[in-house]
Amino acid sequence: MASERERIIPEILLLFAVFFLPGYLFPSTMARPDFNLPAFHLRYATAAIPQILLLLFLMQGMEGGTARFGAGKPRRIDIPAAVAIAVVLVGVMAAIEIPLSLLGESARRMLKPEGAFGLPGPAMLPLSFVTCMVTGYREELFFRSYLITRLDDLGSSAWASVTVSSLVFAAGHAYEGAAGIVMVAVIGAILAASFRERRSVHAVAVAHGLYDFAVLLLSSSIT
Repeated sequence: MASERERIIPEILLLFAVFFLPGYLFPSTMARPDFNLPAFHLRYATAAIPQILLLLFLMQGMEGGTARFGAGKPRRIDIPAAVAIAVVLVGVMAAIEIPLSLLGESARRMLKPEGAFGLPGPAMLPLSFVTCMVTGYREELFFRSYLITRLDDLGSSAWASVTVSSLVFAAGHAYEGAAGIVMVAVIGAILAASFRERRSVHAVAVAHGLYDFAVLLLSSSIT
């Protein structure tokens, strides 16, 4: 058991480096998403789906298999739970974005710079929805399902695992400014608490995907 505990932190760091570190270190050099380009969706899926499968493969080989990580078969309650969580997440976004919209432009941009990405036209909405769902599973499998469970294996408290998961998740959104970091940290904490309560990655991953898609729609001017 001691040897198992000793390998957990290097394992976490290695997987984080493989999945997310380049985007954290060089956000300005990463290709900006253009949801109007089919090539973007194909490129993203080509990178993200093998990562999802790798995490599931690793989980399956660990004690308790994928079920211990909340990544077993979906349950009927997962979809309504995901919708409820997504509504809460959109409410958090509105609670931060609405006051920001009342500030002057310079103050608003200082707290939350505008993102630069191609918003989807109607024809690209189905692909955009799929990409949002893939993103939800990719990020929730690591930051909630895998990371929280492995921190539990280290003996971390529930509060500590939720905090670490949320802060590491938020750190990847530093390019969104101070308000963006706060918003993502709160969203991460809600997703982490929801995962701990339900122990289902499907509920939080679908909620994450629905939230991303809602943000995309609300940021777009689709006619």
